Amino acid sequence: MATTITQADIQKARDYMPAETKEAVARLMAKLCVRTVENDAGQNIALPPMRVEDRLRRLQCLHGVLCGWYFNGKFEQEKLRVRGEDGKTEEKEIALCMSVPALNDWLSGHPIDQLERLKKEKQVANKVFDLLYDFRAFELMLNAAIREELEMANDPALRIAQVLAMQATPEAMAETMETLTRMREEHGHV
Repeated sequence: MATTITQADIQKARDYMPAETKEAVARLMAKLCVRTVENDAGQNIALPPMRVEDRLRRLQCLHGVLCGWYFNGKFEQEKLRVRGEDGKTEEKEIALCMSVPALNDWLSGHPIDQLERLKKEKQVANKVFDLLYDFRAFELMLNAAIREELEMANDPALRIAQVLAMQATPEAMAETMETLTRMREEHGHV
């Protein structure tokens, strides 16, 4: 069932999320919006996993914020397995992150298009402009936080160090030391 946004909904809606809240929510959600994929180089070299954006999760988070924060809407939240401080994992609902069925229901009403059309209604136009501007500012912050997560996780120098660490078995290290010793004896230096 698609959601219809009315002028009354706009009048009750928030049109601003404080900057520090945007930053905190964006950083937390960015961690949810990246996932790990295994690499297969097709060779005998083990590669560390890569991190990529989970675009569906990004939509779940973005529209969870639009519906839940700005419109104070209720929806089914996404459930994820999380590890607690005791090391045990449990399933928890993630605030402001829509489940996929809730997202599909929400998006089938084309909420952004509805808001764009409501800009023409004099009674709510200013509030719609403010809400959309603020929501887009949050979207930019979330996108930047996701990019930072990916850049840190996929840093080339870090990945090279991980490959070297994966290859640095005791046997490989002993073989390398033997080769270095042999080269020193043969060439007088290394």
